[in-house]
Amino acid sequence: MNFIFNYQNRPPCHDLRDFEKIIFLFVNNINVKSEFAKQLKYLRIEAGLSQSQLAEIFNVSKQTISAWENGLQETDLNTLIKIANYFKVTTDFLLGIE
Repeated sequence: MNFIFNYQNRPPCHDLRDFEKIIFLFVNNINVKSEFAKQLKYLRIEAGLSQSQLAEIFNVSKQTISAWENGLQETDLNTLIKIANYFKVTTDFLLGIE
């Protein structure tokens, strides 16, 4: 797959580090999904929560939690931030880039 990146059309970033994170996430999407899956499951178990309980907290189905934990589905940005806030971790930690 050829990927042509036009610097003029780059996403808005606060600084170059934000831009580098966006590129890192794009290039390493599979690793990010895997890291998010591992981190979410770890945090859920450490908190003593079942998938059903976590699903209720974030107003999603148990199947969605399972799909996240197995790397089969991605969460949206707003939910990612809510998860990070709930567990008192950073989104970078959840995505395995911290």
